[in-house]
Amino acid sequence: MARENKSLTVKEYVDLTNVSRPTAFRDLNKFVELGLLESKYMGSFKEYSIIVY
Repeated sequence: MARENKSLTVKEYVDLTNVSRPTAFRDLNKFVELGLLESKYMGSFKEYSIIVY
């Protein structure tokens, strides 16, 4: 589940949506392209954060 800072990892997205990891990567990257999320690397994994306007 997303943490209090409104961010999530691919694994958390997979767990929430029951999609495969490749689908999760595609979905999350599309959300980044659309400007809904921003991504950053946190060590060896990528974390996605909601952009608040």
